[in-house]
Amino acid sequence: MTENFFRRRPDSGLGNIRASASSPSRNIDWVLMLSMSVLSLIGLATIYSASRSKYPLKGTTPYGFFFVTRQELFLIGAVVAMIVVMSFDYDWWRDHARFLYGVTLMSLSLVMLVGKLSGGARLSFDIGPINLQPAEFAKFTVLLTLAAFLAEDRSDVLAYHRFIFGLLI
Repeated sequence: MTENFFRRRPDSGLGNIRASASSPSRNIDWVLMLSMSVLSLIGLATIYSASRSKYPLKGTTPYGFFFVTRQELFLIGAVVAMIVVMSFDYDWWRDHARFLYGVTLMSLSLVMLVGKLSGGARLSFDIGPINLQPAEFAKFTVLLTLAAFLAEDRSDVLAYHRFIFGLLI
């Protein structure tokens, strides 16, 4: 039974089939979610085992949980971001890919002019306690724009000029 579960077809209907087609929970890959959760727990255990003896006590409280707690907060933030991204239909992301790419290019240009100078480079905007790095958003928007560009042509063969233009993105 386990073998069949891992060798299933993507359209085999293992998602929440009773949900509406626009529901974000309908097409969740539960094997991917389970493996992501297990890897996150392994990562937390690894961080704890690497940092517990380095910082055993700070006053009377154990300080070894500092890095684990910090990683847990980032993990919770990542789950919230995943839920927000999943709540949008993929057509919305495809329709807004060029706009998001343009905003990202403008913010990358703007950081060169007014970004915070640290270590001889301007890499981020200093917004109070937060350093906002446009390069982190650029990773997402470049992939999104490239996927939207390549999805426009529904043929099985990628033309040479589309390949070259995709590289330029």
